[in-house]
Amino acid sequence: MPIHEFRCQDCKAQFEVLLRPSTVPACPSCSSSKLEKLISPIAPAGKSAAIIAQARGQAARAGHLRNI
Repeated sequence: MPIHEFRCQDCKAQFEVLLRPSTVPACPSCSSSKLEKLISPIAPAGKSAAIIAQARGQAARAGHLRNI
């Protein structure tokens, strides 16, 4: 199920929700169904791999990982 981002047209609340294709969302603040679907930016390519590598390096230096 994809995560969708919406903005309520009545109360201007912005929220994310996990939706099935057949589900109609409602605003968690005011229960309105007048929602504007927003386009979320994607994560930059390669950014998450660098973060994971850095975290693994820190864990290895602290002795939390074992080389098997």
